[in-house]
Amino acid sequence: MAAETRHIRNDPPGRAELAAMAALHPEGAHGLLSTRSVRYRELGLGGRTLRDEELLDLLAADPRLLRRPLILGDGRLVVGFDPAALGPLAGPGRPGAAPPP
Repeated sequence: MAAETRHIRNDPPGRAELAAMAALHPEGAHGLLSTRSVRYRELGLGGRTLRDEELLDLLAADPRLLRRPLILGDGRLVVGFDPAALGPLAGPGRPGAAPPP
């Protein structure tokens, strides 16, 4: 799979793009949120319950709230560093790829 690197603070994903990513994640927009980020704490989001629509607005307005890396390919999304989940996206013979059967 060809990879494209994108710096999300210089070129942040728009709300529609975030909504498309959220649709691929089992936790929806909540799966894209970095609950460990400084910005999350600064905004006092820890005790709040947000609907996906509200959360998408926040993520679009402030990409520092996004969990990284966000890796999208072949109709799948991997959020955060997860070597096991990244393997299938790498393809056979690539680092992180599952060995051939």
